[in-house]
Amino acid sequence: MNKMKKNLKLVLLLFAGITFLASCTKTTSSLTGDWKTQASFQGLGRNGAVVFVIGTKAYVGTGYNRDNNKWLNDFWVYDAVKNNWTLIAPFPGVGRVNGVAFAANGKGYVGSGYDGVGIRNVSDFYSYDPTANAWTQIANLPGPTRRGAVSFSVNNVGYVGTGLSTDTTGITNGLGDFYAYNAGTNVWNAVSGYPGLKVYNAFSFVINNIAYVGGGAANSTSNNQFFQYNAAADTWIKKARLDSNNAAVPRYSCAAFSQNNLGYIANGTGSQSFGTCFEYTPSNDTWNQKNNFEGAGRYDCISFSMPTGLTGSYTSFVGLGTQGASSTPFYDLWSWSPTVARIDNN
Repeated sequence: MNKMKKNLKLVLLLFAGITFLASCTKTTSSLTGDWKTQASFQGLGRNGAVVFVIGTKAYVGTGYNRDNNKWLNDFWVYDAVKNNWTLIAPFPGVGRVNGVAFAANGKGYVGSGYDGVGIRNVSDFYSYDPTANAWTQIANLPGPTRRGAVSFSVNNVGYVGTGLSTDTTGITNGLGDFYAYNAGTNVWNAVSGYPGLKVYNAFSFVINNIAYVGGGAANSTSNNQFFQYNAAADTWIKKARLDSNNAAVPRYSCAAFSQNNLGYIANGTGSQSFGTCFEYTPSNDTWNQKNNFEGAGRYDCISFSMPTGLTGSYTSFVGLGTQGASSTPFYDLWSWSPTVARIDNN
């Protein structure tokens, strides 16, 4: 009997120890953030598309579909309230990949990129009026023709810079020049150039009317630099590089967006297609890891943020993209909630 009691105590102690270890394992991760699937894009899957946001609607178009070897010029609007997609007037320029887009004063602006013809990049630009569902050509982007530039809007002024140019002999060069578009005069004005390496396929986001630009590729190598741009003062300040957090692998062609005064990057490529996600806090200039993107890791995807209807609250989205030359392009869309625990398969 005593032997049985001893054995029973031993089993109970062993069970308690396993339970304690399991509970410790469950709570070791402090990462937060959840990705949730939304209505899939209704056009062809694609990478290198552009997006701009007006109100609670995102406008998505152009890009490249590998399955059909097509440089695309169709455009779609995503209504976040209804969670649906509607085809709108097509982009009037040639189909292209890795162009840029921004919104200002209730209109969208789209231009530059690579049109699939030899080594040719393009510099033409167009504005879109959502009320009229119509496009109008505007002044071309100055400087060398380019693809893989960054763009953003601050106080209803659009900015475009960096990118990759190709000369007539096929030699490529990274760019650091930047331009601001004045819609009232239809003129692009040169502003202070990007102070880091001359990069292409970098990322950008805007927080409280301050722009942030970083990452990208320089000489075909992932770049870890990160800078803040004050449009009012036309000045750049160096900030914490991407690998200041050891897990924040330098990357290019990633998703980037801001939400509730914080910046985010997700996915992208370098030595591989990443599915990781990181949060940037401007107040202490730090990067911190969040829960991984729950779809397939990818690059050349779209990303955007928009109001959800609650005062001061925004929701962000990531979708489309590719995993590489042999990959069928994606057409899925995911929303991001940064402060909640991950819920798988939602």
